[in-house]
Amino acid sequence: MADKTNQIIKAAVDVFIEKGYNATTQDIASKAQVAEVTLFRKFTNKQNLFLTAIQSTIDEHFSMKERQQQTDEPLEKTLTLWFTERSQMLIKKRALVKMLLSESLMGNLPEHINFPVIFYQQLLEQLKPFERQVDIENMARSWVGYFISTVVLGTPTKDIDIARIFITPFVRGEADA
Repeated sequence: MADKTNQIIKAAVDVFIEKGYNATTQDIASKAQVAEVTLFRKFTNKQNLFLTAIQSTIDEHFSMKERQQQTDEPLEKTLTLWFTERSQMLIKKRALVKMLLSESLMGNLPEHINFPVIFYQQLLEQLKPFERQVDIENMARSWVGYFISTVVLGTPTKDIDIARIFITPFVRGEADA
C-alpha cells in the first residue's frame, strides 16, 4: 500500500512541475497508472495530494537534519556547508521550486502550502540549535532571499564568500558590533 502511495506522490510531483497547480487529478492518476478514485481514497482532494506531495519532497530534498548531529565542527564551517548543500539542492530541483514559487506568487495556493513560507519556517527550525550563537531569523531570511534569486536567475554566483556574506554577519556579537 505504501508503494502505491509513493507512486502517486512521485507522479503528482512530476505532473505539478509540468502543469502547475492547475493539473487535474485525472492527469496525476494517468501518470501514476492508478484509477482516479484511488487518489481520492488516499488523499481526499487535490489540495491534500498537492500538500502531501510537496511536503514529502521538501522533507526529502531540503532537510538538514542529517547535519544537526555534527555540531563538533566549527560553527561557520557547519553553516557554510549547510548553505552550500541547500543551494546545490535548489538548483538540482529548480523546476520544482520554480513551479512552487510561481503558484505561490500567483496566489493559487493556500497560505499553509506557500513554498517560500514553508521553506523559511523549515530553515528556522533547522537552525534552532544555534539560536544562542546566531540570529537565526535574519540568517534564514537572507538565505531564503539568496536561494530564491538563485532559482529564478539561474546558477549561483561563482567565487562568492558564503561565510562572509551569509554566516558571519549573523553570528551573535558580530552583527551588533
